[in-house]
Amino acid sequence: MEEPPEILRFGAELKDQVDLIHGVTESQLGLLQEIRDVIRERANLEKDYSTKLLALTKKAQEKKAKRMLGVVLGQEPSKQYTDDTIRTSTLDVALQAFLTSWEETANLHSTFASELGNAVERSSGHDRHSERVAKQYEQQKTDMLNSKNNYIVSIALANKAKSNLYQQDIPELEDQFQDIQANLVARLVESLAQTQTFTHTHLKSLTIKAEQATSAIAKVDITRDQNLFIAFNLRHFTPPPDWKFEACASYYDTGTINTEPGPKVFLQNRFTRAQAKLEEAKGLMQTKDQEANGVRVQVAKEIADEKTDKYLELRHQVTQYNTSVVLIQKELEVLSTALGGDVGAQQPHNFKSSTFSIPATCEYCHSSIWGLAKQGKTCKSCGISVHARCEMKIPAECTGTTAKSGHSKNSLSITKTDSNSGHGEPSLMSPKSSLTTAVATPSTFTTAVATPSSFTTQPPHEEHPTVMGKVVFDFTASSPFELTVEANGHTSQRETE
Repeated sequence: MEEPPEILRFGAELKDQVDLIHGVTESQLGLLQEIRDVIRERANLEKDYSTKLLALTKKAQEKKAKRMLGVVLGQEPSKQYTDDTIRTSTLDVALQAFLTSWEETANLHSTFASELGNAVERSSGHDRHSERVAKQYEQQKTDMLNSKNNYIVSIALANKAKSNLYQQDIPELEDQFQDIQANLVARLVESLAQTQTFTHTHLKSLTIKAEQATSAIAKVDITRDQNLFIAFNLRHFTPPPDWKFEACASYYDTGTINTEPGPKVFLQNRFTRAQAKLEEAKGLMQTKDQEANGVRVQVAKEIADEKTDKYLELRHQVTQYNTSVVLIQKELEVLSTALGGDVGAQQPHNFKSSTFSIPATCEYCHSSIWGLAKQGKTCKSCGISVHARCEMKIPAECTGTTAKSGHSKNSLSITKTDSNSGHGEPSLMSPKSSLTTAVATPSTFTTAVATPSSFTTQPPHEEHPTVMGKVVFDFTASSPFELTVEANGHTSQRETE
C-alpha cells in the first residue's frame, strides 16, 4: 500500500510569500466560479442536444488551458516547467476526464438538464463570503504593519513585534490560507462528483463513462498538488535586521533608559499600568482562544462559510491579543531592568477627566489648569488635580482620602535652582561644557515636598552655589571659562565666581 505523502504547511515552507499564496487562492476561486458557470451553460445547452454541447466543451477546454498554469504551479514558478508538468497534476487529469465525458453525452435528456442546473445552484450557495475573507486578510496585514512605540522602549517592542510577526503571525496566516485553499478544492471536487452522480442516475446508458469521470475526480490528491506547488516556489528568505538606538548628534547620550527621579516616577507608573494591561490581555486572549478552538471543531464537521468566518475572526483576535501580551511582557522586561526592581509605591491614583468651574492648580507642577472643558484630571480617591500631561509624572502614593489643604503633602514638585550669583552674573559652567563633560545626577533636580513657596523666586544669597556632576567623558578646556576634566569616575567641582 502506498504511503500517504508528507503534509507540508505553507507557513513553514514558503517564508514571507503571502502575496503569492493569495494570488493562487484567487486563481482557484476564479476556476471554481468558471467551472460552475460552464456547468450552468451545459445544463442550458443540453436542451439543444449534441451540437451546442460540443461547442461548450471546446470553450471549457480553452478556459482550462488558460487557468491550469496559475492553479497548479502559480503565475510565476521558480523552476522551468513543461506541459507534461501541468499534466502530472491530479486536478488537471480530473478536469480532462470530466470534459472528455461531456463529448460523449450528446443525447442528454432535458429532464436531466433541469436537475443538473438545480444541483449547481444549490452548490454555488457556499461561496458568498469570499470577498469578506479577502478584506479580513487585507485588514490583518495592515494591522501587523502598524505597530509603533516610544523611542528606546518602542524600539525593543518593535523588534519583538517584528520577530513575532515573521516567526508566528505570517506563518499562521499562510497556514490559514492553506486551509481555505484545501476547502475550496474540496468544494470543487464535491460539485464535480454531484454532477456525475446526476448523470449516472438519469442516463443509465452513460453509466460507464460517468463512473470513469467520478473515479478520476476521486483521485484528486490535494496534499500532492500542494507539495508540487511548494516545490516550484521555494525561495531564500532572510528576516530584516533589528532596529538600533541612534543618539543625538549634538548631545552626549547613551542607549540606556534614564532613571533620574523625574523620569523614574514616569517609568514606575508605566510599569504599574503595564502590569494591569497584561492581566487583562491574557484573560481576553484565553477566552478568545477557547472560543476559536470550539468553533474549529464544528468547522471540521460541517463545511459552512459562516462557521469558517467566525473561526478566522476569532483567530485574528487571538493573534492581536497575543501580540499585545508579547509587547506588554517585553515592556515590563525593559522597565524592570531599567528600574532595577524599584517599582515605587503600589498605591496608584485613580484619575478621571474633570472640568473645573473655578481656577485650579496642578498638584505636580503647581501651575494653573486652563481650558473650557475637561481641562485636567482628578483622583477619585484623594481628590488631587493635575494636568493631563502631568498624570504619569506624579508618584503612585495615593492616600485614599481627600486632602483639606490646597495641595497634597505627598505630591511631587520641581524646585527651581538659582544658577546665577548674587550679583546677577552667569555661572562659569557654560551650556557647552555642561553638555560635554557631565551627565545630570539626582542632585541636578531636587525633589521636595510641595509648599506654597515651591516656585517663589528666592532673594539672592551671599554664598555661591556649587555645581556637581559625574564625569563620563574627557574634556579639554578651550577658553578661560571652561574646565579641563578626565573621565576617572571622580566628582568634579567648580564654584561660580
